[in-house]
Amino acid sequence: MLFFDKPFWENTRVFGQISDTMCATSRGEMFMFQAHRDKPVLIALVSGDSANALEEAPADIIVYKIMNFLSAVFGPICPKEPTDVIVTRWKADCFSRGAFSYVSSNCTLDAFDSLAEPVKDSAGYDRIFFAGEHTCREHPGTIHGAYLSGLREAGRIADRMLGIPYAADGLI
Repeated sequence: MLFFDKPFWENTRVFGQISDTMCATSRGEMFMFQAHRDKPVLIALVSGDSANALEEAPADIIVYKIMNFLSAVFGPICPKEPTDVIVTRWKADCFSRGAFSYVSSNCTLDAFDSLAEPVKDSAGYDRIFFAGEHTCREHPGTIHGAYLSGLREAGRIADRMLGIPYAADGLI
């Protein structure tokens, strides 16, 4: 995450560029940026082999590469450096291990519903419930998808425990 005094990018939510080199360590070096709606903040994402390489790089080198890219795109209106930076290291994160869900080109929306189906015990009762952004067909890959799916599953559990419909149909 890169913080700035004010936005210098156009009124767009997402922009980026794919690396034009054939170098193996540059594979995936697509700085994809997501702009925060109300704040002068850019979130930079990298994938593939490049993500592995940058995982080991010092934060100042990562910021240097990003700012070079932004300077090339925006020219003199781009600040020399951000006011603050947060560098996350997803691969080293014991909870994600670098994972980020995505929808493949041959995936249907039914896959999200299948992932959300509870596992039944031998008597046919729902016993294991699944929540997470990957189970939300309307908002996959998002925090609100994860949150809404948690509400959905809490409602399902309440339905089973209370014996009356608790969750609003069509919540997600």
